[in-house]
Amino acid sequence: MSHNEIFSFDPSHVEPLEETSPEQVTEAMLTARTVFSIWKDYTLAQRLEYMKQLRLYLVEHSENIVQKIVLETGKVPVEALMTEVFTTIELIRYYEKHASSILKAKKVSTPLFMYGRQSEVIYRPMGVIGIVSPEIQPFQSAMIPIVTALIAGNTILLCPSKPLSALHHLFEEIFAAISLPTGAVQILSGGNRVAELLVEAKPAKMYISGSSHASKRIYQKASEQMIPVELQLGGKDAMIVFADADLERATNAAVWGAFNNSGQSRATIDRLYVEYSVYGALITRLKEKTEALRIGQGHEAEMGSISSVRQLQLLQQQIADAVQKGATLLCGGKQIDENHLYFEPTILVDVDHTMKIMKEETNGPVIAVMPFSTDEEAIRLANDSDYGLGCSIWSRSTKRLEMAVQQMEVRNICLNDIHAQMNNPNLPMSGMKQSGFGTTYGPDGLLAYCHPISIMTYKGSKAEEFTWYPYDLNQYETFQMLIQSFYGKKKKLAPKEMKELYDKLMK
Repeated sequence: MSHNEIFSFDPSHVEPLEETSPEQVTEAMLTARTVFSIWKDYTLAQRLEYMKQLRLYLVEHSENIVQKIVLETGKVPVEALMTEVFTTIELIRYYEKHASSILKAKKVSTPLFMYGRQSEVIYRPMGVIGIVSPEIQPFQSAMIPIVTALIAGNTILLCPSKPLSALHHLFEEIFAAISLPTGAVQILSGGNRVAELLVEAKPAKMYISGSSHASKRIYQKASEQMIPVELQLGGKDAMIVFADADLERATNAAVWGAFNNSGQSRATIDRLYVEYSVYGALITRLKEKTEALRIGQGHEAEMGSISSVRQLQLLQQQIADAVQKGATLLCGGKQIDENHLYFEPTILVDVDHTMKIMKEETNGPVIAVMPFSTDEEAIRLANDSDYGLGCSIWSRSTKRLEMAVQQMEVRNICLNDIHAQMNNPNLPMSGMKQSGFGTTYGPDGLLAYCHPISIMTYKGSKAEEFTWYPYDLNQYETFQMLIQSFYGKKKKLAPKEMKELYDKLMK
């Protein structure tokens, strides 16, 4: 194998992907810009018709798509269907219904002193959008920004951070099948090296999703060229269970929140904080339910494999660090066999915040559990993280839940639930701290791929304006009257004074 061939990893499926060369990246950008000059002039109704055809294609071919996702990622079929295909279909349907109102030109108010003018905002597409998608949840993590950017009128250069042969060809098949203009979506191969070449080609915007460490290098390169960037990065999500919570539901949620997709999603529950008085009871249930999980492939399995050898090694290092510092393995902690990337679902107790497992991204089936005594301690521990993606809070007390919402340093919160808000395309999805910035989903997610254009139109017939040259003392005094009367504590102007001010401004 030559040094510029990359293999898609799967024990039963190996197919080489040739890395996109610098010359090919340049050519792809030229093509994308040419197609953009045409695609941007399609009406929104025309673009949404393509998205409708895309939705129908995904529905009709969902089984084939699931098989290819499973082949490349090792996840179980139901999770490929739920978290990859269904979420994409749901987002398309949402924008089919709402894109028109979101992108519609909006009239806005005009200040009194600018009387005679009309103000509005219109939205224009940005150009070529560079998308760097992660190896975790590779289908929906690519398709969601692609769909959103296309609806807004942009063209796409997609660079998966891990070249996945089956999905690479799948993306090409999908967009060819719906007769999307050739070049509107192009896929590059080569991971982060090619992503940096993509930045050098100067797209209108970069959308980067993946691990914080790798994404920062691409972000820094983009910032040097003043390219706007959206960062949808990883998290270290916490779950807090207070003593008055429904323990059975909370335990079931913790197991699913920690181990779905083999613990490999941005919003995986990595840290579980449990009030002391119910800690023992919850731990007993958690261990029992975790050990009952079925690992493997096919429709009978509940947890699939780790996505890569690199992720497996990182997971092993974090567990070893925790145990060396005093943590106890309640269950799991081992690779099931050397020929596959299956890893036992793992519970760590006796943990503290000096351990890597409590501080760094994990992306694997591990949950670390820690008790707390007071509400304040729970919030402090949950917020003691460099990441700020999401959290899950459990209590029957409305007052306690409201307190937690106000104090949690995250952008996505579930109350007595887990991951649920991420399945609602009406809600914005974003992060803070090291989890990134920018918005996916909802109206803001679509507007993120547009330039808002401010327009003010004069409707009168005056040859000059009071605010223009030549300046004199009268202008100064008039604006002082305006400021003092409308923005300060002075009483409102009498009708005569109001007319005097109006006449001066309209002069």
